[in-house]
Amino acid sequence: FQEPPWLQDHTVDCLRLNGICQQKLTALVFDAGRGMLVPDEARIYGICAQRAYSTGTAPILEDNELSTRPTQGGNRRLTQLAKTATRWTVPLQKELISKGASITAEFYGNKARGMCTYKLPDPFGLFGGPNVMNNPEPWLSNSTGIFEAPGIALLGWPSAFLGALPGPGTSTLGSASGALRALLAKNSVEVSSDEELQYRKDTWYVQYDAVDCDGPPGTFGKFQQDRLWETADLADEFSCMAARCDTDETVQDPEVCAETWGCTRNCVYCSSRASTTWEQGICYTREAEDVARCADLSGVVLEGPILDERLGVVRGGPVCAMPHRHLKYCTRPGEQVRRCAHYGE
Repeated sequence: FQEPPWLQDHTVDCLRLNGICQQKLTALVFDAGRGMLVPDEARIYGICAQRAYSTGTAPILEDNELSTRPTQGGNRRLTQLAKTATRWTVPLQKELISKGASITAEFYGNKARGMCTYKLPDPFGLFGGPNVMNNPEPWLSNSTGIFEAPGIALLGWPSAFLGALPGPGTSTLGSASGALRALLAKNSVEVSSDEELQYRKDTWYVQYDAVDCDGPPGTFGKFQQDRLWETADLADEFSCMAARCDTDETVQDPEVCAETWGCTRNCVYCSSRASTTWEQGICYTREAEDVARCADLSGVVLEGPILDERLGVVRGGPVCAMPHRHLKYCTRPGEQVRRCAHYGE
């Protein structure tokens, strides 16, 4: 067996873990083979699932909650972590979906100890967050100006561009031709003075930088790096002579740390339109019961013939497509993944 065709050879984690709201988790389990506590990935998966969905199973708790909450009936691990549990969208998840985001489990963040995350608005398409290009209607129903990069339609036509499309009797510097004015009016674009254009631009960035995380107080915190490249503190040759653990933040073993050498540079703003920052497909189901309650699943009902890539035949609709359901939670009976690699068929 080979790697699936939709996986790339390298995934840069700083792209996926930038521009997010995060809730770091403490969920550890003792690994007898290694003789140490390790992240309980199954519990991390379940905790984040219950942040987004009502599953009908007993609450899955972090370590600090396990020591303070009395034992409840139905707390068997297999019952809690059932991947086939019903997933009704909770109010917080519905609010996030209206903004093009969705809660998911992230196993590599928090120094590989796990956390729950969702993406912040990404109007420039830099780190895989929602914007008007990758989340059209009705996927992005709560669309405000911060989901679209500030362009001419938002800021207005700069006075420096008035010489475009010059006509008879017009100056290429000081006035706009009739053809240009007609074109701007047709596309509902205003002519802005330099002061007005700068004011609108500053106002947009203030609104964009003021975006904060949804959720109960003390849960999700914002993590978005500056829009600059900076070197690390220990990037000079002399500092590189010392053993350092922060070349690989997943190193927790003192013996391994002592053998770890090298310098790092800190990329405090990673930008890429690489598809590794996005989901590589869409979750959907043909089950009649789920199609009937598609709105409760925050999905979209699609009609018409759709190719079944597993059977290789065209099947009729309808189906309930869930564009904001992360693929790691597409596990209930009847739910399938339509991979991006199959869209050309």
